[in-house]
Amino acid sequence: MFAYSKLSSLNLNSWDVTQVSNFSYMFYDADKLTTLNLSTWGVGRTATSVNMAYMFYSTPNSFSFNLTNFKTTNVTNMSYMFARGSESALDLSSWDVTQVSDFSYMFYGATNLRKLDLSTWGVGRTATSVNMAYMFAYTKITRGYYDIPLDLYNFKTTNVTDMSYMFYCFIYSDIPYISSWDVTKVQTFSNMFRLSDISMLYLSDWNTSGAIVTNMFAKTSKLWHIKLGENIKFADDPSFTAAPPIGTTITSSHKTTAASWQIVGTGKVFNPKGAMVTTTEMYADRTEAVTYVWAQEAVINTISSLTFGTLAASDFFNGNSPLATNMATGSVALIDLDYSTTYNVTVAQTSDWTTDGESATIAKSNLKIKYGTSDLATGASSFWSGTSAAATKSIAFNHDDTKNFSIWLNPSTVIDTALLGKQLESELTWTLSETP
Repeated sequence: MFAYSKLSSLNLNSWDVTQVSNFSYMFYDADKLTTLNLSTWGVGRTATSVNMAYMFYSTPNSFSFNLTNFKTTNVTNMSYMFARGSESALDLSSWDVTQVSDFSYMFYGATNLRKLDLSTWGVGRTATSVNMAYMFAYTKITRGYYDIPLDLYNFKTTNVTDMSYMFYCFIYSDIPYISSWDVTKVQTFSNMFRLSDISMLYLSDWNTSGAIVTNMFAKTSKLWHIKLGENIKFADDPSFTAAPPIGTTITSSHKTTAASWQIVGTGKVFNPKGAMVTTTEMYADRTEAVTYVWAQEAVINTISSLTFGTLAASDFFNGNSPLATNMATGSVALIDLDYSTTYNVTVAQTSDWTTDGESATIAKSNLKIKYGTSDLATGASSFWSGTSAAATKSIAFNHDDTKNFSIWLNPSTVIDTALLGKQLESELTWTLSETP
């Protein structure tokens, strides 16, 4: 009716559409339309099997409309309804979609959304064999403007049979409340999350027995945390994506420490304790719930080199032990910490002193690094022990004002002249462990 229209404004709120059964393509690609008032449409509807497919397909960037009290009673087809639309906010939580059997491609390619509220959709559904294929494919939802950009609270999936490609290339990191979805009648999950930006999935209450799961998780390169319930069964390979290389950022304060997936087990999401697993092992049949995450553990991320500057024999006279010159600036940085765990950092001097291009050395027993009174040449000494309220922690060399790093020279040592005036190096080994 208004497909391809060049009108800029339409106020149709006074129209009686109670007997209209076909609204399909009504405003299809009306690329000049900026305001549309359809308030009170459908109040008192008597028409049945109402078709709204493609109704608002490809609305322009500046488009806004009034859907106050817009009724969807007896609507059965909403496929492509908002596909390729440019609406920034859609609150459809009051819509009656109990008879809708086709939601396929409904928000396909809608890339301007900052708010999409579908809460309570499907409560009391009477439609059977419901199709949600491609429903959110290529949909982009931008964070930051609304507290809950995507609201799927109490979104019901009863009687849904097709979820293939439902979130294909979906550009958003989270699908809220998905864990409680009723998927017992779904026959195909094929490519459901393929190429999506989803980072976490909680499928704890799902039952996938007998359903097609081909490529269900294929190329989900940002998915690092997935929880599978005891009734999750994969009839074939759902194509879990391999974990990324060591050092890949998970969050701003967590990084991967192995190129593998890991079972959380008795640990926590950011402190897993279970076995490393392959993507093949991830879809093996099991009788218990399991949570997989990208492998991570608390590790030392960076360490400042300990420096002593230029030293002469006179600096060691009378048993003097010069202090490190970067006590105030040097530090040890830890990542992937768990706030409830007590950690211990130790340090030991583990090599003799060497310099590039020379075979001569100074034994570490003759040129010792000490921390406080502890001799690091003979064994590891505790540098720091404690907990952290954050996942990252930087521990300054001078965090304990009663201890310094110092260097001691055995007065009987004869130093090879080839080493004089050269920069010498000795290795320190730092170790991070959990305190039982």
